[in-house]
Amino acid sequence: MLQTSISAWLNKPRAVAEPPPAPPAPPAPPAPPNPKSLTAKASTEPTTAPTLHSTPTLPPPPQRPAAQTTPPTPVPPSRKPRPLPPNITLEPVTPSTLPSLRRLNSLLLPIPYPQKFYDEILSDPITSSITLVALWHDTPPAAPAGSATATTPDSTTTDTSHETVRSAPPKPRVVAGIRCRLLPAPPSSPTSSLTSPSHPVLYISTLATLSPYRAHGLATHLLYAVTLAAHTRHGVVQVCAHVWEANGEALAWYKRRGFVVKSKEEGYYRRLKPQGAWAVGRRVGVGELVEMGAFAGKEDTGGEKGIGDKEYGGG
Repeated sequence: MLQTSISAWLNKPRAVAEPPPAPPAPPAPPAPPNPKSLTAKASTEPTTAPTLHSTPTLPPPPQRPAAQTTPPTPVPPSRKPRPLPPNITLEPVTPSTLPSLRRLNSLLLPIPYPQKFYDEILSDPITSSITLVALWHDTPPAAPAGSATATTPDSTTTDTSHETVRSAPPKPRVVAGIRCRLLPAPPSSPTSSLTSPSHPVLYISTLATLSPYRAHGLATHLLYAVTLAAHTRHGVVQVCAHVWEANGEALAWYKRRGFVVKSKEEGYYRRLKPQGAWAVGRRVGVGELVEMGAFAGKEDTGGEKGIGDKEYGGG
C-alpha cells in the first residue's frame, strides 16, 4: 500500500512540476539598406508625376547680371562767378587809391616792388587800362536815398541852427587789386604767322585780396575784368603769370580757372626759398571772355596769386 502511494506520487503530470516554456525570441531587425543601392534604385525607377492636388516647388529663375552702365557725366559747375556784393566796385587806380594798393601788396606779397612799379600805373595809359582795384563801400553806391542801407554807423546827423547836416560817409577802402602789363607776342612758326596775326600777352604781375574779403570772389572778378579790357583794347588772346612753387593754393586757384602749367623756372624768386616758380597760362577765346575757367569749390581762399615780376625786380 505504501509502495502504491509512492508510485502514484512519482507519476504526477510534468506540467505541474515544470514551468511553462519561455516564449520565442523576437526576430532580429532587418539590416539597414546600403546607400549605394538606394541611389542606384532611385536612378532606375521612373519619377511619378505629381497629382492635381500637389504643387511642385520650382527653382527661382536665374538672375541676369545687372547691365554695367556708364555713370552719368557730372554736370560741371557754373563758370560764371558769383555776383559782386553791392558794397564792392571795381575801378581804375587813381592818385588817391594808389597808396592803398601799394600797402596792400606790401602786406600780402613777400616781394617788395619799387616806386616805379606803381608810378607807371598812373603815367602809362596801357598799364592803367589793365590795372584795377576793388573798393569796399560801407554804404552801397546803388542804395537809394532814404533806404535802410543809405546810412551807416559812421555817418551821423547833427542839428546845427535848426538845419540837418549829414556828415560825409567814410571813403571806400581798397580790399583787392590786380596789376598787369603787356608782353610782346611769343615767337611763332612761319606757318602760324601766315594764318593769324601776332597778339600781345597779358601778364599778371600782382593779384591780392585782403583776408576778410576773400569769400566774395574778388580776385576772379578782377581777373575777368582785366582780361576783357585787355582783349577789347589791345587784342590779347593769352594770359600768363608766375606762381611761387611753394604756393600750392595759388596754383590750384589758377588751374580752376583754366590755366595750365607751361614750365618750371628754377631760381625765379631769388629772395625766396625755394626759389622756383611755375609759369602758368591760358588762351582766351571769344566765348571764354564771358565764362572763363571752371569755378568750383571755395573761391579766392588765397591772398596772393601772382607775386613776381622780374621787369621790376620782383624776382
